[in-house]
Amino acid sequence: MKFTYFDSYDTMSRAAAEVFYEATKGRSAPCVVLATGQSPLGLYRNLAAARRAYPHLRVVKLDEWLGLSMDHPSTCEYFLQKEFLGPLGIRPEHYLSFNSQPADPDRECARISDRLRQIPVIDL
Repeated sequence: MKFTYFDSYDTMSRAAAEVFYEATKGRSAPCVVLATGQSPLGLYRNLAAARRAYPHLRVVKLDEWLGLSMDHPSTCEYFLQKEFLGPLGIRPEHYLSFNSQPADPDRECARISDRLRQIPVIDL
C-alpha cells in the first residue's frame, strides 16, 4: 500500500479526482462504491467541475440511515443525488441504492446482497 500526503484538503481532493478518473477510464462498465459526508465531498465536486463524461459508470451507495424518508436532506440518498449522481449525470439504471424505509429491512438487505453478487468487479 502506498500512502501519499498532501498539504491541503483541496490538493488531496484534486488528486483523488485524478485517481478516480484513471481507475475508471477505458473500462466498459466501471463500478464504484460511494460514501457520503464531508470527507469525499471535495472529490465529488472536483469530478463534477471537470465535466468529464461517465456514461457507463455504475454506482453503489455504501450506506443509508434506516427510518428516514428517501428525500430527507439527512439521507445518504439525498447527498449522493445532489453532490454526485445529478452533477455527473449518472443514469438511474446504473445506480444501486437501498430503501431507507423498507417494509421489511431483512428483505431489502437480501435484495442488495443479491444485486452485489451480480457485479463482477468493483473498481473503487
